[in-house]
Formats: sequence, C-alpha cells, structure tokens
Amino acid sequence: MQTQPISLSHLHPNVMETDSLAEFSRIQESSVEAIILNRNLPSAVSTFLSGIVFNKEKGERFFVPSDDIPSKADDVLGALGLAEGIVRNWLMQDIHKLAMQTGKILSTSNIQLRIGVIDDDSCRRFHRDNVKARMICTYRGPGTLYGFAKPGDEPITFSQVQTGQAILLKGKRWSAPRTQTLLHKSPPIEGTGISRLVVVMDEVQSLPTAL
Repeated sequence: MQTQPISLSHLHPNVMETDSLAEFSRIQESSVEAIILNRNLPSAVSTFLSGIVFNKEKGERFFVPSDDIPSKADDVLGALGLAEGIVRNWLMQDIHKLAMQTGKILSTSNIQLRIGVIDDDSCRRFHRDNVKARMICTYRGPGTLYGFAKPGDEPITFSQVQTGQAILLKGKRWSAPRTQTLLHKSPPIEGTGISRLVVVMDEVQSLPTAL
C-alpha cells in the first residue's frame, strides 16, 4: 500500500516534542520511542545554507571523543564548501551540543558522527537502526520521515521532521519491537535537484587504534 504523509507533527503519543535539549533525557522512559527538538534554525543559517553550492565531496563518517567534535566538524564543514564565519561556527557548536547530549544519554564519551550532503534516496525503506539510539538533524533540505507500523510492515501514514529539528530515535539495541514499532527513512529526493545537509550520531564502543 502506498504510504502518504499526513502531518508535520507527530502522530503518536510515544513521540515527544520539546523545546529543550535537556528534555532528551526522557528517552530513558519506556513509553518514549523518539524525541524531537522543536526549533527553527536562525534565519542567517537557513538563508546561507539554502544558497550554498556544496563541494563534490559528500562528507565524512568519523569516531571521536565528544570533546574533539568541534574541531573535526569544523574541518568537515570546510571541506564541504562552507567558508569560515558565523554560520560555520554556529553549525560546529550546534553539532557539538547535540553530540554531547547524545553521549550523555548513551553513557559514552565516544561518538560516531556522520556529516554529509545527500542528493539521493539514501534510505529508501522504513527501518529501525541496529543501534541503541540515533540522533539525526537535517540542516538543509527536507527532514526524516517517521511513522509506526506492526513488525514486518511499513507505516500507512507518516510524519516528517522539519528542517533544523533534531530527532533522537531508539534503535533495535535499546528495546524490543512493540505491537507498533517506530520506523523512519530518508525523504525521496533523487532526481529533484534537492540536496540535504545531514548530521547523524550514535555511540561507538571503542575508538580505532592508530597503526
């Protein structure tokens, strides 16, 4: 059956919206499957990002202690074509804040972080990640789609996280599927000319050892 979006707000009481990043600690509650940070990007950030032409380099996945994220994020944003300045600095600090909160929730100082530009349908099907939890924030372009379905099915209706909002979702390693499981996927943009700037975070048990 073809799925259809019905709302930009959440569909289910197990998805929580908050204006405070500190409230993300409530993901520990058994009744909460995901939390959305309800916010708008600063106008200067959204305007700048809407006009930038990213470099061909798609981004990078890396493993670093939380304290090292600002400098590494700054390097990746620069490689993607963001010039030094207020916007790049804001993004760097925002990514760090989200990463610190993710690490606190997952009780780890090591974070797996992916910063990248997406111009295709990278995750075509609704799914549940094989992680304890995952933080996703789309800084440019349409945000993540999410909905509930019985195990083995796809949502009949779904909602969409708005640009600039961060969503923290429980994964397979956090809890067993319920009667209705929260699933998510990337919005379909392939062939539209739209590109998304997306940051994804989850835990890593240990950092790679240098050779």
